[in-house]
Amino acid sequence: MQNELRQRWIMTALGLAAGLVIHALTEIMDRDLVGDRTGLGLLVLALTFFAGILAMTGPMGLRRALPAAAAIALAAAGLLAWGAGRFDAVADYLGTGLPVLSGAVLAFVPIPFAIAAAGRGWRHYPTLFTESWDAVVRYAAAAIFVGIVWAVIMLSDMLLQIVGLTVIGDLLDVEAVPYAITGAALGLGMGVVTELADLISPDLFLRLLRLLLPVVLLVMGVFLVALPMRGLSGLFGTLSATATLLTIAGVAATLVTTAIAQSAEDAAESPVLRTSARIMALILPVFTALAVWGIWLRVADYGWTPDRVLAAVIAALGLGYGLVYGIAAALGGPWMARIRQGNLAMALVVTAGAALILTPLLDPQAISARSQMARLDAGRITPDAFDFAALRRWGRAGKAAHDALVARAAEPGNEALAAAMNAVGQPVDEAVHLRTILSGTEVLPAARAAEAETVLAALDLSAKAQFSETCADRGADGKPVCMLAFADFRPDLPGDEALFLAHWPGRSGSLIGLVRDASGWRPADVHSTGPATGKDDPFAPRIGSDEVAAMIASLRQGLPAPEPAPLNRLKLGEWGLMLLP
Repeated sequence: MQNELRQRWIMTALGLAAGLVIHALTEIMDRDLVGDRTGLGLLVLALTFFAGILAMTGPMGLRRALPAAAAIALAAAGLLAWGAGRFDAVADYLGTGLPVLSGAVLAFVPIPFAIAAAGRGWRHYPTLFTESWDAVVRYAAAAIFVGIVWAVIMLSDMLLQIVGLTVIGDLLDVEAVPYAITGAALGLGMGVVTELADLISPDLFLRLLRLLLPVVLLVMGVFLVALPMRGLSGLFGTLSATATLLTIAGVAATLVTTAIAQSAEDAAESPVLRTSARIMALILPVFTALAVWGIWLRVADYGWTPDRVLAAVIAALGLGYGLVYGIAAALGGPWMARIRQGNLAMALVVTAGAALILTPLLDPQAISARSQMARLDAGRITPDAFDFAALRRWGRAGKAAHDALVARAAEPGNEALAAAMNAVGQPVDEAVHLRTILSGTEVLPAARAAEAETVLAALDLSAKAQFSETCADRGADGKPVCMLAFADFRPDLPGDEALFLAHWPGRSGSLIGLVRDASGWRPADVHSTGPATGKDDPFAPRIGSDEVAAMIASLRQGLPAPEPAPLNRLKLGEWGLMLLP
């Protein structure tokens, strides 16, 4: 009894320490006392360390659990922090879901191996099987206990508030207290559950799971029978079908594992369950192969994306399990023993895969960026169908690829690419906008085309973005819809000025003046005369797409000489007033 109480105190203290450490790290990160990447590494280190030590202290003892938990935590935190280097912001990295999936595998799969290594050897399957399921049950029971503790606390707070006492609520307002309570309750729950291992064991749960074998096998069998008749058209439309296949394959593998148990003595005795388990193992490769095929078809048609890379890794691991189970069941003899050894090997492969996908050797974002760029270069996707926004979300590799496209779009001959990037609002630099405008602008007189770039550079960025999209198009006659005309509009200024005309067929038209003074070229307003819009506004000419198109067509017939406008100005000090025609 004394040892049991001591164990409870140790586990409660460990849980309390976990809660306080995690609270401290969240405060450090919120206050930006360390970089996001460092903060993520420290948080993963703490979570993985305490998760491991709470799971291993009962079976191994605190002294041996400490170094094992530390080793697992250091490896997981290091790999996850390394993977975070793919993104400028840790939040974007977490948004991929990859750190959660890989982190869970790296944190929990090594735990039964560490426990087994401290006993009968890390390859002892009965220990691995038992400790894996024991850890699941212990954590589940402890989590339920934490929920009950919080229910009691909240109920107690409401009861005391009836008589005007807010002591519990005031205590909970201290930020560290909820963390401490949760951690301590989790540690105490783990300690008590460990003591009652004979009473709270996974045996009952596993025996209940076995009963689902025939049911799930029947559903899988119906699927396989219906598949040839229904065809594969609906099977590979999206990743959701592939995810369903992989999920059912995971459920099937779990059910087979529960049936064969940790040893021949503990395996299911019912002939129905044994036969169901073997048949399920035989057909499992079909489901995993279909999932792999579905992903491959998507990649062949649309290239790699980070989601497809992750799905492909999961599918490849699933296919590995399927082949292990299928081959073991097909060979007969001690097929259950073969699956047990295959489970051991595949657990190591899964851990290696979770680690590898966090390294540059299997970087989903880099693989995807290279794939989509290759498709664009090969002409398998047109610029207007390319997902530039997705590319920018793919971490530093995607941004580097996007920047390469921006530089490419600025080069002559890539106007379609520049127009496509502008059309979707991607940040393209001014040189790209200007290059696109120049490529679609007719200059009058043509001898002054060399000056066009200097003149149009005076447009602001928003105007460049607008006109690069407009000028990239052509009119119905195939001629440019933008024109830059040089003339002496302002006799009071030296040299010629310029008039920029642009029309977007069927939508809008624009007139912009460009004048040059001591500081260089700058935009100027254009006053126009022409047909009035109606009686309510007799002095406002209608300038739209058709009108600007007509002006451009007229200018193509010959650039007329400027003529003076008969205007007089009333000079009032610094003010000048005139009536516009």
